[in-house]
Amino acid sequence: KSNELVLAGYHGISAESVKEVGRVKLGEGLNGRVASTGDVLLVGDVSVDRSLAQPGAKVTELLSHLVVPMRSQGKIIGTVDVGRRVPGEFLPDHADLLGRVADQVASALANAYLFECVVKPQS
Repeated sequence: KSNELVLAGYHGISAESVKEVGRVKLGEGLNGRVASTGDVLLVGDVSVDRSLAQPGAKVTELLSHLVVPMRSQGKIIGTVDVGRRVPGEFLPDHADLLGRVADQVASALANAYLFECVVKPQS
């Protein structure tokens, strides 16, 4: 078990932003908080409350965020963060849908890992 999250995929943000948020300690920033608590986080405008952002990071081009945990077999294995460039709350329906998608992705990743563990030793 690691004490940090590592950004594994992204779309729509600059390389500079990726460098700033590429690694996040559990409990820090939006994704670290969600990974440590397991709670969904809806943020209307991260620039209003800098305590929500990752320490040391500038305000990214994404202002509003919806962050959900990725769970596999009851364990949090990561997060999914969807952002918007304009302030504004995501709706609870968005959180429900993204949470379901995140759980499916987490399950697929866990299955791929198990498959790799079974196939590689035989190679």
